[in-house]
Amino acid sequence: MSRRFSFIMRHRVSKREQPFPLFRIFLIGFMGSGKTSVGKKLAELLHLPFIDLDDRVVQMESASIAEIFATHGEDYFRAKEAEALRSLADGDQFVLASGGGTPCFHGNMQWMNEHGITIYLRASPELLLLRLKDEADHRPLLRGKSEEELRTFIRGRLQQRESFYVRAQHTIETDGHSPSEIAAEILKQLV
Repeated sequence: MSRRFSFIMRHRVSKREQPFPLFRIFLIGFMGSGKTSVGKKLAELLHLPFIDLDDRVVQMESASIAEIFATHGEDYFRAKEAEALRSLADGDQFVLASGGGTPCFHGNMQWMNEHGITIYLRASPELLLLRLKDEADHRPLLRGKSEEELRTFIRGRLQQRESFYVRAQHTIETDGHSPSEIAAEILKQLV
């Protein structure tokens, strides 16, 4: 890796330092921040299973995220998301990509901090807009928004969620780096 390759990796220590189960990793961040792409690469490097929390909810409900939102609403989805997350309490080591809103509901951020290593993949609003504008129709919270509405939504929602995201034990700035580079840097910081 070049010297120009830089990350911010910050460890947040709780008042009562807890030993974390080694390599039970929760990736958090806004939708489009790269949690799934980075998570798959990191899991491959660690030879661990990769879990996408949205996929677990889809499997539990036998319906797509869009169908769950349309049929039952966001509150129902968030409750099922918390249930799927907590179903991992007795699980082995893994790398998990959370949903963008996962840390913000049902005490999930605290739960993840207590059950593993949390890593916030921080991406700028500009990068998020670039990544999300072409897939907005596939994401229930973004569906039907113009590019300007999407820009406003991303900035506003990111501001609301940031107070949850920054509770992660580690933060990595992802702009300008590939999923492979980010996964390699996480691995380097963790071992």
